[in-house]
Amino acid sequence: MFLPTCFLGWLILLKIKPQMIVSWLILGSIIFYSFWKVKYLITLFFSIFINYFIGMALVKCPEKHRKKALIIGISFNVLLLIYYKYYYFLINIFTNSLNPITFSAENIAIPLGISFFTFTQIAFLVDVYQQKCQEYSITDYCLFVTCFPHLIAGPILHHQEMMPQFKKIINHKFNWDNLSLGISLFAIGLFKKVIIADYFVCEVQNVFNAATTIQITFLEAWYGAIGYALQIYFDFSGYCDMAIGLSKMFGIKLPINFNSPYKATSIIDFWHRWHITLGRFLRNYVYIPFGGSKVGFIRKYFNLFLTMLLGGIWHGAGYTFILWGIVHGILLSINHFIKDFGFSFKYNEIKKLLIFIIIVLTWVPFRALNLETTFNIWKGCLGLNGITLPSCLYNTISNIGTNMGKILELVWVKAIPTNPHLSLKACLIMFVVLLITFYAPNSIEIFKNYENQLFLLSNNSSYSYLNKDNKISLQWYPSVKWAIALTIILILGIWCRQQTTEFLYFQF
Repeated sequence: MFLPTCFLGWLILLKIKPQMIVSWLILGSIIFYSFWKVKYLITLFFSIFINYFIGMALVKCPEKHRKKALIIGISFNVLLLIYYKYYYFLINIFTNSLNPITFSAENIAIPLGISFFTFTQIAFLVDVYQQKCQEYSITDYCLFVTCFPHLIAGPILHHQEMMPQFKKIINHKFNWDNLSLGISLFAIGLFKKVIIADYFVCEVQNVFNAATTIQITFLEAWYGAIGYALQIYFDFSGYCDMAIGLSKMFGIKLPINFNSPYKATSIIDFWHRWHITLGRFLRNYVYIPFGGSKVGFIRKYFNLFLTMLLGGIWHGAGYTFILWGIVHGILLSINHFIKDFGFSFKYNEIKKLLIFIIIVLTWVPFRALNLETTFNIWKGCLGLNGITLPSCLYNTISNIGTNMGKILELVWVKAIPTNPHLSLKACLIMFVVLLITFYAPNSIEIFKNYENQLFLLSNNSSYSYLNKDNKISLQWYPSVKWAIALTIILILGIWCRQQTTEFLYFQF
């Protein structure tokens, strides 16, 4: 009921009192946030008011005090993150220092979206300090931080992109294009999340839970690793589509945050496509302040490594996230080294496959409960825990009545124990989803003819079409066929939920 009620109130205010629209959307965002835990509203608005006060003080205070004010503001935000996200992790480092490798982060409740609204406000304070930002009203600033479509998991917004839109919001007029574009993209995103991503929840959970107690063999390890790679891909891609679609229904455009990262041909390319606004934040507010690429080759690679390490720590409290950051820091540094010295490889399809395999392996610590589970699955992927044959293949080969079938049964089936965890249906579904991932057009391409109406393209230096020179056959346009198809997709997304599953990125 939330979305229809919020949208209906917005429509009414457009007609009778448009100056109340900002307040109405703030109220809707407060109610939306309260569905998680009402008590954390205090944390959210405490953060908003402190950052707004410091930001406005930076606008007016004398030059000699501005740096101190910025340090206070950033320190406040960092300490808030440390308290909620890393307190138990730091305690466990000291209490379990003799055996840190088995550490598993405490399952504690933290304020919803704290990393996203904290990073958004740090960027705001830095821009105010650099005199890139002017004075804003408290209501516009509240909506900038709390606007419900992006509140849970981003994108990480920039005030220069959003504040001008909020200033014009009272002059909005209802536009059927906004509604049709927004709800179409929302339907596609919901389908990605509920139908595709959530299918892999139990499949992946079984493998990773088993990996905590037993050795995971080759095929099962790869099935779990690829399954999680697809789960987080469609979960986050679906969220990004839903956030942009919801915002567009209210006449607000959000920046592109996801651009088919599994079609990347390098690690650099991957980070230009995955969580684009986080990459932009890390580049502008971490990597460049460290000196970026202007401090010599060795320092450049160290800055890249340190930036990705901090990116890993930002995602969560645990050794697994630190390991993930370290691995990506090393890979990114190697990729830049190869690029700097002019090495190249021409075959894009081979590069895509290689990068996909690497990314699949790096997702393992992102999902694993601890380092032991991570290394167990990695060993399984390398075949060090043995190779078992899935029971579905065992039955298929056993039923072949030819001499070749008997030979295969003798040499392969009898020699290698079967694995009961992988079904033929599950493997086929994974194969189909992989084909969709690699060969289907993404949301940006589907709505290519309406890009300026739907997406906020400013300051998106990483934004590019995957098939810029090719014609894309599946293009959205206002038609009965698309209306029927998307209505079916929307109904499936609403009614086919087998269980309630959170967006994966809400916890980061």
